[in-house]
Amino acid sequence: MPKYLLMNLFVKSIFTVCFCFLLGCTSEEDNYVILSGNVSNLGEGFLSLTDVSILTNYNDSTFAQSFDVDENGSFRDTFEITEGAYLFSFRKGFIELYLEPGNDMQISLNLDDAINTAKFEGDGAIENNIKLAVLKIDDFTNQAETYRDQSAYLELNNLFLDSTQALIDNAGCDASFKAFIKKEVVYRYAYYIADFEVMEEGTNFSEAYNKMSIPLYDSVEFVSSYYYGKYMFSYFLSQVYLVSDHRTDLKAIQRTCDAAVAELDNVKDENVKDYLIEQELYYWVSDMSAGIEAVQIYHDAIMEVSNNDEFKKEVADLVTGFKTTIPGSASPGFSYENLAGDEVTLESLKGKYVYLDLWATWCVPCLREIPSLKVLEEEYHGKKVEFVGVSLDRENARDKWEAMLIDKELDNIQLWSANSDSKFIESYQVNSIPRFILIDPDGNIVNSDAPRPSSNAIRGLLESLEI
Repeated sequence: MPKYLLMNLFVKSIFTVCFCFLLGCTSEEDNYVILSGNVSNLGEGFLSLTDVSILTNYNDSTFAQSFDVDENGSFRDTFEITEGAYLFSFRKGFIELYLEPGNDMQISLNLDDAINTAKFEGDGAIENNIKLAVLKIDDFTNQAETYRDQSAYLELNNLFLDSTQALIDNAGCDASFKAFIKKEVVYRYAYYIADFEVMEEGTNFSEAYNKMSIPLYDSVEFVSSYYYGKYMFSYFLSQVYLVSDHRTDLKAIQRTCDAAVAELDNVKDENVKDYLIEQELYYWVSDMSAGIEAVQIYHDAIMEVSNNDEFKKEVADLVTGFKTTIPGSASPGFSYENLAGDEVTLESLKGKYVYLDLWATWCVPCLREIPSLKVLEEEYHGKKVEFVGVSLDRENARDKWEAMLIDKELDNIQLWSANSDSKFIESYQVNSIPRFILIDPDGNIVNSDAPRPSSNAIRGLLESLEI
């Protein structure tokens, strides 16, 4: 059965489930909301309530509050808010809420499957069940992102737009909520087709854009809507990539930067411009895999278009740091404690290649690399390479780190960095983990962002060194 027919059936089921909630909205005259309920599978995670601007780091006064959750997963908190969109966040993600002063709403959900298990009751439940219905339709549509046929993809997303708009039209809520949620649906739709244009070369949805009449690079919508920001960024990329083949070589990189600079001339608001620069050019400038020459091109483009002196200094410092960690240069040193409490320095490891694994006990991707790392160590046992783990855990996690070394049987050199100078980590511009670094027997950098153990590329690299 074609996916768009499945979508029709799915949407009808959503209508059936949600129609009982479309009875009418209530509100109270105060500035507070009460949110209570129960969550399962919280583990060592957290619950928080934030407004959508936290996703763009746009607003210094971003609302962010934590819930106090008891051992049974129950919570009840009161927050002073303004009407609008919020994120009910937890370690594995978030669900979107619409809150008004006066709401007293109960929430229950299983955090392992939030969208399909979330339930709302009380004041504010009607609006949030409508938002949840939109999310479910949205989630179903997202499964079709592997569609790489332009007409089929557009048909499926048109069905998403029409179905959610119809659902909202039949809701018994006030006009302000209807206007808000309809706009959110349009921005989601616009984001999906803009993102498709970025991913699939040669696609063009200009006719669909024109029908929606979405304001371009709008600072007010940017602050108030998460999906407007995503749409805006994808639209920006789609315009840049129309005239550039991106990062195949230095000339292509220069064309990409020139196209980005030209498109940024259309952005009048400095905060929106900074967001686009940070999301695009800063992402590229922080990726050393393209090489220092490419990084310098991105750096120069940022210096040309940004008026934010603090941001420009951050970029300049980043590039300076990269230049100190290019292949062939002497690696910054370190001095960290091992499990026994003895100091181990990079200098003391000279004479062998050193494959550094920067990880932490809380980092799930790091833990997933452990089996591959142990296989790699076994393959190169007795050869001229030392496998060294460096924990980036916080000071209060030492006991957990020691227990994990025993539990995972990590008997290679394992070092604790929390109580030591952070210059080594800062020099390598470590902003995500796991991160692997390969250093030669003389203490010089071979690769400051080496392949992971789970990648076949690491074996090719080690074999090329005749270890």
